[in-house]
Amino acid sequence: MSKGDFTDSHANPPSQAGLTLRKRAARVHCEDLTSNLGPVIDLSLSGARVVYRGLARWDVGTPVQLQLCGYGNRTAVSAQIARRRRLGFMTAELGIQFINLDAPTRQIISELVRCHSVRYAIVRDAA
Repeated sequence: MSKGDFTDSHANPPSQAGLTLRKRAARVHCEDLTSNLGPVIDLSLSGARVVYRGLARWDVGTPVQLQLCGYGNRTAVSAQIARRRRLGFMTAELGIQFINLDAPTRQIISELVRCHSVRYAIVRDAA
């Protein structure tokens, strides 16, 4: 198979109606990162997962202005609710998809991901 054949067949895959990509960027579990909607659990360049505690009922597709804040960095991002899952009384987990990020905002989000990422390590007991 020539390089041209490989590139052409994979660069433009056949259209599949009704199928969408769920993840567009790698998610990183975050710690000590907050937003105007609540604590941020996961963050990526395409969206965030937030725990919301309050009375508002967020419907999928609702536009929001998400304000991320942590360790000296602060930014506001246009977004929409991509998914909502009820966790308990007045508590929901919101999947938020960012819309039309410009280069400076992407850079700030990358810095937030680096600063707030949680690294899990398995420690063996010496006993």
